[in-house]
Amino acid sequence: MRKIVPLITALAIAFAGCDDVFESGGDKVATDTFSSAVEVTTQASLRVEAENGGVTVIGAANADSVTVDAVLEVRAGTVEDAQAGLAELDVEIRTTEDAVIVKTLRPEDTDGRTFVVDYEIVVPKDLEVQITNANGGIVVESIENTVVIENANGSMDLQDIIGSFFAILGNGEVAAEVALPADGTIEIIIGNGNVDLFIPVSTSADFSATVGNGSISVVNLTLENMVTTDASVTGRLGSGDGTIALQLGNGTITATGF
Repeated sequence: MRKIVPLITALAIAFAGCDDVFESGGDKVATDTFSSAVEVTTQASLRVEAENGGVTVIGAANADSVTVDAVLEVRAGTVEDAQAGLAELDVEIRTTEDAVIVKTLRPEDTDGRTFVVDYEIVVPKDLEVQITNANGGIVVESIENTVVIENANGSMDLQDIIGSFFAILGNGEVAAEVALPADGTIEIIIGNGNVDLFIPVSTSADFSATVGNGSISVVNLTLENMVTTDASVTGRLGSGDGTIALQLGNGTITATGF
């Protein structure tokens, strides 16, 4: 479902669609949908403050607004409890002079219920993107600016990124395809999981990868001044204009050139 609603206020909260209830794994699940949009004027960045669920951000060449579509879901032991929880789950969109902010609103006391919001957000491709998410996958596509991601747990896939990229994850999977400009940065820090980084063979950056317990592979990339140990690989790609720093607690790091 996609519904574009132009907004002119600093704060916009809009729901579209109707409640639906079904059963999954013994839980009763209540769902609803959210659709809204806010015009970008002076704002240079998007900030997403998610809690639980997937976040997809897609850059569009001719976009002049931030368009947010979301599915809201509450899991509980009874239909009544799930529906009551859905009434406490919301999405807030507000603007400052510098940013469009999208935030999940849920009660601090979950009372045994699970609250999930899955986002799909379309933005101007030159907008800076910052995402925080407690649990869930993250996808960022076609952004030509800085991308900052903090994720406590989940999986992440980034494609067609031009700009700086920064990710912090406690436990999860990272698969990133990044076109790094001169002086750009890719920094990924993950506690447990796997990191798969795909970059053009023409990338110019200082490269470092470290793992506490696991392995590191560099495929189809030429690293000058390469130094390897059981837990790290360092070297220079091209002229070393940018920076790539990958840190992993437990798992596998793979950097592949294409």
